[in-house]
Formats: sequence, structure tokens, C-alpha cells
Amino acid sequence: MTKPTFQQVRKQHDITLNMLIEDAQVDPSAVLLLDTWNIGEAGIIDTLLEALSRLSGKVYRRDLLNVGGFTFSVQPPYALVTDQMTEEGQWRSEDGRSEQDEISHV
Repeated sequence: MTKPTFQQVRKQHDITLNMLIEDAQVDPSAVLLLDTWNIGEAGIIDTLLEALSRLSGKVYRRDLLNVGGFTFSVQPPYALVTDQMTEEGQWRSEDGRSEQDEISHV
């Protein structure tokens, strides 16, 4: 049996992303990244699981293995998403250059 993802557990308890952001006091992009793609730094994942536990009244921790699907990142997680979106051409400006191209030319 597969373990539910962070997002599935959050929705099961009717917890919004804003509730998590307020409770955990972490970067909103880190919350969105974990909720959407299950990617995050170990410390952020633990902090968000603690917030989820407080808000739901049920204990969620990585060592209890009651939430699954995490991908751990050692670099800032947003770099993974930025790289992926740039490769897919989703962050192109009107003149066809990516934001990364514009940054590298500055």
C-alpha cells in the first residue's frame, strides 16, 4: 500500500497552504514546492510536517513513515524547479529569451 503524499494528507485535514505558511513561518515557495512536487530540504520537510501535525491534531513525521513520496534536495529546492521550467521553455520572455538567458547577459 502506498503512503499518502503531503498534499493528500493536507487536503484530508482541510488544511490550506496559507495555514501551513502562517504556522510554519517558512518561505511560501518552499511550501508550494513540497505540496506540488514533494521536493524539499530535510529541515523544511520536517518543519512542514510539524506544522501539519499541529494543525491536524495527528502526528506526522518522516521517521513514522506515515507520509510518503518525498524527494530530498541538498541545494535550494527552487533551483530544481527553475532548471526544469527553463528546460521546458515555460519561462520565456516575449522576445524568446529565458529569464536565465537575461540574467546571464547582465
